[in-house]
Amino acid sequence: MKIAKTDKIHIRGNINGNFNGSIIMDSCEIIVVAKSISTQSVDPFGKGVMDATALYADYFKWEGKEIAVVGDYYMTTTSTTSYGITIRVDLKNSATNDKVVGCDFKVNPSERISGNEKGVIIKGK
Repeated sequence: MKIAKTDKIHIRGNINGNFNGSIIMDSCEIIVVAKSISTQSVDPFGKGVMDATALYADYFKWEGKEIAVVGDYYMTTTSTTSYGITIRVDLKNSATNDKVVGCDFKVNPSERISGNEKGVIIKGK
């Protein structure tokens, strides 16, 4: 199959995070190559085809913004690498116990969280 620079490619896959400012998808497959493809607004629960630029804007709209999140404490992980120490606190969905938000800290907050594992509020960007 020859793909022209002006062709649109419909790819289906699973969002698996981001790296160096790009969204990473895995388990991808090409559905169709065409001169035009109808897209829909970004909707993680929809079955339509999303425009890559709109998905990028929606995915990264919170990056660099200061927000506060509340959740139940899951765990603290400390990693030492060649570029320093990273302290990560994960919050979970209390109904499923799945990790849902990871927060990196410069100073270990474990003592402040200990005994207050429900409804932990973390503010940062």
